Amino acid sequence: MEGSPRAHGMYYRCPARTLAPGSAVLASHPPAVYLREDLIRDAVNGWLGYLFHPDNVDGTVAALVTFQDEPSACPKDHEKLKKRVADTEARLRRCQAAIESGVDPPRWSR
Repeated sequence: MEGSPRAHGMYYRCPARTLAPGSAVLASHPPAVYLREDLIRDAVNGWLGYLFHPDNVDGTVAALVTFQDEPSACPKDHEKLKKRVADTEARLRRCQAAIESGVDPPRWSR
């Protein structure tokens, strides 16, 4: 999701082009989704406030640690995600090595 200011308010958008190629979600994802910030801001802030309220913060931190340390507690695609991260890191190392050897990186327009 990325912020997208408009004249009548802030929107968050999720363009399909940002999804990973070959993603199972890609086939059913609309070209772009726009969500007005004011419609969800209070609910999200309330939820975050609840999670990190002094009475709940220990449980929230414990849940975060559990999901970080126990792959079985993570989504079933954990191994697939670990492989994607490793592959991406390898590609980044190759790109960095190419740049260090004098290859001119592409210039991205904004």
